[in-house]
Amino acid sequence: MRAIIDRLQALSPAITNILSTSGTVGESIGVLNHGEVIYTKGFGYRDIDRRLPMNEETVVSLFSLTKAMAASAVSVLVSEGTTTFDTPLVEIIPDFRHHDPTIQSETTLRDLLTHRVGWAQYNAIWMQDQGRLYLDKNQSLITAATLPVTAGFREKFQYNN
Repeated sequence: MRAIIDRLQALSPAITNILSTSGTVGESIGVLNHGEVIYTKGFGYRDIDRRLPMNEETVVSLFSLTKAMAASAVSVLVSEGTTTFDTPLVEIIPDFRHHDPTIQSETTLRDLLTHRVGWAQYNAIWMQDQGRLYLDKNQSLITAATLPVTAGFREKFQYNN
């Protein structure tokens, strides 16, 4: 384990260079190994005006980066044979409900990942300023059930958070 941590620490100059080159103000890194935090490090600033450094306690809004994380997690489950991209969502989340019966019964992971369910783009209902959530996580399914449909099911890409 020590060798892994040493290798992670050796990346610090490269990460600092990437931040400088890209104009990125700050970044925090956390590495888990079998559920145990083995490395954390902050680079740059969480507040550049006040020169407050990034650290393992810094809360960062990831916004759309979580879509890639979700797609990766689903892909791992698919590769393990736990599910498929075409498994109906209601089989994975039995509490999923929608007022449109087609969306209710036929929406798959593939549909969600490719934004082709037909839901209206109501992105502002999820987030407030400073990355604060309007809704508790336990309200997400209930809210999704009420989203209006503004395109045909699987008709086209229609971005929605």
